[in-house]
Amino acid sequence: MPVLDPVVVGVKTAEMLVAAGLSHSKRRKFALPPQPIADYGGHVLARGEG
Repeated sequence: MPVLDPVVVGVKTAEMLVAAGLSHSKRRKFALPPQPIADYGGHVLARGEG
């Protein structure tokens, strides 16, 4: 049974993405939630709130 070295697989995957010209989005850091935060329920603390 073949064994894959995760370090080698990670490096080869990164090399493949660079060779294909792909990169992460420059538009925003994180994706927006699929629905408004208020719709999730529960208590969401705002910044500065204890």
